[in-house]
Amino acid sequence: MIEELARHVQRPSRYIGGETNMVRKDPAGVDVRFAFVFPDVYEVGMSHTGLQIIYDVLNRRGDTYCERVFTPWPDMGDLLRERELALFSLETETPLHEFDIVGITLPHELCYTNVVETLELGQIPVLASERGEDLPLVIAGGSGVFNPEPVADFFDAIVLGDGEEVVGRIIEEFKQWRASGSNKKELLERLSRLEGVYIPSFFKPVSEKHGKSVSTTPLKTGYEKVTRCWLRDLDDSPVPAKPLIPNTELVHDRLSVEVARGCTAGCRFCQAGMTCRPVRERGPQKLYEAICESLAGSGFEEISFLSLSTGDYTNLDNLMDALMPLCLRENLSVSLPSLRVGALTQERLEKLSKLKKTGLTLAPEAGTQRLRSVINKAGTDEQLLESARLAFAAGWSHLKLYFMIGLPTETPEDIEAIIALCRRVRREGLSVSRRVNITCSVSTFVPKAHTPFQWEPQISPEEAREKIEILKRGLRKARVRLKWHEPELSALEGVLARGDRRLSSAILGAHQHGARFDSWTEHYNSAAWSRAFTEAAVDPPEYTAARDPQKPLPWDHLSAGVDRDFLLREREKAYRGERTPDCRLEGCVRCGPCDLDEGEKPDEFLHEVEPIVARQRKPRRYRNVVYRYRLTYTKTGAAAFMGHLELKRILERAFRRAQLPMRYSAGFSPQPCVSYSSPVPLGVESTAEILDLDLVESVETGELVERANAYLPEGVVIYNARLINPSSPSITASVSKIKWRLDPASCGRQFTRDELTQNIADFMEATQIPFTKVRKHKVRNINMRDFVDSLELREDGKVELTTNVLRELQVRASQVAQVLLKLTPQETGRLRIKKIRNIFSGE
Repeated sequence: MIEELARHVQRPSRYIGGETNMVRKDPAGVDVRFAFVFPDVYEVGMSHTGLQIIYDVLNRRGDTYCERVFTPWPDMGDLLRERELALFSLETETPLHEFDIVGITLPHELCYTNVVETLELGQIPVLASERGEDLPLVIAGGSGVFNPEPVADFFDAIVLGDGEEVVGRIIEEFKQWRASGSNKKELLERLSRLEGVYIPSFFKPVSEKHGKSVSTTPLKTGYEKVTRCWLRDLDDSPVPAKPLIPNTELVHDRLSVEVARGCTAGCRFCQAGMTCRPVRERGPQKLYEAICESLAGSGFEEISFLSLSTGDYTNLDNLMDALMPLCLRENLSVSLPSLRVGALTQERLEKLSKLKKTGLTLAPEAGTQRLRSVINKAGTDEQLLESARLAFAAGWSHLKLYFMIGLPTETPEDIEAIIALCRRVRREGLSVSRRVNITCSVSTFVPKAHTPFQWEPQISPEEAREKIEILKRGLRKARVRLKWHEPELSALEGVLARGDRRLSSAILGAHQHGARFDSWTEHYNSAAWSRAFTEAAVDPPEYTAARDPQKPLPWDHLSAGVDRDFLLREREKAYRGERTPDCRLEGCVRCGPCDLDEGEKPDEFLHEVEPIVARQRKPRRYRNVVYRYRLTYTKTGAAAFMGHLELKRILERAFRRAQLPMRYSAGFSPQPCVSYSSPVPLGVESTAEILDLDLVESVETGELVERANAYLPEGVVIYNARLINPSSPSITASVSKIKWRLDPASCGRQFTRDELTQNIADFMEATQIPFTKVRKHKVRNINMRDFVDSLELREDGKVELTTNVLRELQVRASQVAQVLLKLTPQETGRLRIKKIRNIFSGE
């Protein structure tokens, strides 16, 4: 089915599955089938570390098969509706409504219409109250569930907090419930007894007379408040040894490893910093071994250390030292996202500068020290300037600075200070380097639940636009690039972030009027949301206005572990401009989750600076001798829908996993020395793809083929390898003709043998077949006949076409077939074509 659908959509590699490390099980041999749904497109969802972790955790179980489902891009969504097909999983193409459990992660509020889109396409009623006994259990989890009230009516259950352990308990309860033969309400009763599991139908919103939803009342005795679950020892959350290798380039296309969870910096705007407390670190030796295993199992070129504040990981320097020999040997790069100002030391930059450089981002958040004290953000102007100077002196040419506008107590002077600070950073960079590029990235502050600023107002889109215009003018003069998050999207996020259950009808209405992929600026549908809010009698400014701390909030029945009194104390300190110290440095500040005495440090969850025993690795024996291997491989089945750059990335990662001693280019960003034949068009199969691979050590050809094939996806198979002279002509210079096989019957029209014979004769007898070829907006009139060497009708009714390869121009086999068989564009799109042979000069 997917191969037929893939011919009609953009980037079909999003839907074909079959990736390296994809788990394959017999669905009939498991007790529970679980669909992990990410409500965004494939290249966003596959970047999500939580997906990789839960996929690994569930598929380690013998009784469960976890498969993946992503919200399809609008073209695929429309195609599924047109053909009345249900959205399906990547692993087995199973319709979503046939799974036992559908688990939807909620990474942020702007994915809510995609939740509706995914359930509708999966042919599952969106409202939990409308789902029958035989439909899947629909649950939610993820970082965006700490105020799930706007979408609470869509879910049977919602997991608050860390999911690694509780998801296994949900599977066990589901199995026991199914064996008992009870109804779905009994399943919900069972799940409500699990720590961190919220059953929305066991609570009812209560409204004031004027219609405002102000609180939530429990309907089940003893189930008045739901407290998040959390993992005490992060080493109990395994790093997947064989992460999924994507079919296409991802938003974050790298090996992402969580080094710590939680943060003790105490930024008052940061929801994750409050809801993920206490900070927990992975043990350095286990983490090092896990990274080595994951690299061996993936072939990624970059390692990213993830946490809310990576620079505060106790053993970061030891970990970098231990990984350095491997990174140098394999040309790997290391990125350190989420760095606070002051964490970018000269020692760390010196280590990173030895590797392929990645981007650097620092987050001052505010332009003045006064406002940083209000939001409890560490770091001074002097530390920022020193970090910038060190980075540019170490060879970096680009630095990104992240700020927020609309923060509590912000003044016009704070906005002007952003401009001045960016100017000073650029000046500091130019003092040590000629190549200095500064990007200032700005977003509007959005108050979030369970933070000290959950009661604060959010500025309007108009106010945000005014501030952005000031920054535009000032930063243009300072020669600093400005990027910003659209204020209208931030406004919608603000409504949903502190919303209640009245918003569910607005979300459904917005989707009905065309809203989906709201976080994508090009897809945001303002008219759909405006109409939906009006129809649902929702006033958006009501949700972004200031809240009374004495009144209940829609999420008060949900606990993220942090005490309400602590949040109020922090709010009061913010208005006094007082800082709260980092508890890992100065001891417990009594925020709630840890049960520590005041002043006691959270050492239970941290690790001392510990030596790491690194694996011994021999350096590559680089010599002047280059071993060049010409490989021939297939690209068949679903793999035909991988683009050239996508397949290139997959092949080179397979060579890395196979530990082939690849030769790399010199320069700033070393790349594997691999050259490829001209790519076949998307959707065209091939059994005659060629590449030249340069190695620095000799490898027996049979061994090379066996090692590489072990790590390639379905449809990509290397079947021939031979050692060639490095001075031999390139592939493109060597191939003079290409042979193709056309299947006329596949286009949907019936051809008689006589008709095909006559078409071939007419084509070959012609001396002129005018054809207009458009490439890169250039129009050329050519004679197609010059490009066709031969046409032959086979006994099975297929046609073999041999085209001439002319250096300056080529004609596609599909274009020849369209003229030969007199096809419409639609018929041409359905025609099956396979490349079967390269004919080299002199043959």
